[in-house]
Amino acid sequence: LASLDSSGELVIGMGDFTATDSLTVAELAGAKELISRAQVVVVDANLPDEIISWVLLVSATAAVPTVVEPVSVAKAERLAKILNPERPIFVITPNLDELGALVGYEVPDDDEAIDSASRELHKRGVQHVWVSRGAEGSLLVSADADPLHIPALPTTVVDVTGAGDSMMAGFV
Repeated sequence: LASLDSSGELVIGMGDFTATDSLTVAELAGAKELISRAQVVVVDANLPDEIISWVLLVSATAAVPTVVEPVSVAKAERLAKILNPERPIFVITPNLDELGALVGYEVPDDDEAIDSASRELHKRGVQHVWVSRGAEGSLLVSADADPLHIPALPTTVVDVTGAGDSMMAGFV
């Protein structure tokens, strides 16, 4: 359930994650070969920490790039504890608030602050940090390059639900 304000911004979202929360590594063990042969693996932070850690390790062992979607500030705070260079992430796609949760402090909406926070994530095994900034577009901060500002196309926002997921899916 998503509740939006008059400008289309999400006010509150609710979901029943009973099935997702009950997943175990043992139940997914049969997918290890499939993950190892994938061209890319997408990880959604709605998954339990143990599952995320396992998928990142399997992907890293097989040299399969992973794309991680933090989902929300609360999930990004949990995800922050999992980030580790031993389980590298090819790209993570936070919005500005989620970036703050990943680094543990509020990140101002300016290129220099976003670049600095992203560099902290590079030290924790994230190769590319792609921060969505709504009408301001996005900033892609790669470990081995200068930040790249990607402008947003002018549009009338009706509903932001799924915008970050759509951006990530387009990238993948």
